[in-house]
Amino acid sequence: MKKFVVIDVETTGHSPAKGDKIIEIGIVVIENDQIVKQYNQLINPKSGIPPIYYTINLYIRGANT
Repeated sequence: MKKFVVIDVETTGHSPAKGDKIIEIGIVVIENDQIVKQYNQLINPKSGIPPIYYTINLYIRGANT
C-alpha cells in the first residue's frame, strides 16, 4: 500500500518576524492514488490581510482562532 499526506499552508506573507500569519491549513491523505481523508481549516489571523487575499478574507472573518 502506498500512503502519503499532502499539507498546504496559506499565509498573509512570508515573514513571521514582520507579523505575517497563517490563514488556512489544508491536509489530504492519499492511499493507493486515492484521496481517503481531507481536512481544511480557515484561521482568523486577527490582523490585516493584504487586498490580494480579499476573497479569502470574506471567509476568514468568522473562522476559529
